[in-house]
Amino acid sequence: MSMERGHILLAIERYEARTISLGKAAELAGVPVDKMIALLAGCGVKGNLSKGGFLQGLANLSKVW
Repeated sequence: MSMERGHILLAIERYEARTISLGKAAELAGVPVDKMIALLAGCGVKGNLSKGGFLQGLANLSKVW
């Protein structure tokens, strides 16, 4: 198993266990967030974003856009 694959698997495990965020999982895996979403979906891992987290993300986007 390559080091990259190991990081991806670790990121998926931690995200699924809800110990890290999507952004942190992508960072750990060394991939962009959109690729991390695809990897999680491919493994059948459901998102763990709360309504509050979603709304906070929208608020953050509005500040930079």
